[in-house]
Amino acid sequence: MSSEKLVNEFLSFLGATKQPNSLKFLNELIKAHQEKVKWETLSKIIDWEKGNETGDYFPSIETYINRITTKGLGGTCWTHSIGFHWLLSNLGFDVHYMYMDPGHLCLRVN
Repeated sequence: MSSEKLVNEFLSFLGATKQPNSLKFLNELIKAHQEKVKWETLSKIIDWEKGNETGDYFPSIETYINRITTKGLGGTCWTHSIGFHWLLSNLGFDVHYMYMDPGHLCLRVN
């Protein structure tokens, strides 16, 4: 699936529509993401099992979006941050990873 289709699917799930980047739009995306993307560890267990075989411990963005939109999954701070970083980057936001102790991942948007 193309990045544009994935972005639109992600936005649709969040109940958001693409608009020019602004603090207001960013706040709307953050609020929707916090309300709709579940925090859970089942997907971490699934990904860990696969990672032990393949060395890739995180799902592809297509798998991640499919999980949140059709399976009711979400993830931990790492999976959430990677997925939301992907969305914000594809929308043109200047977004960066921040690694936090003890082993957490979050985002900073300039």
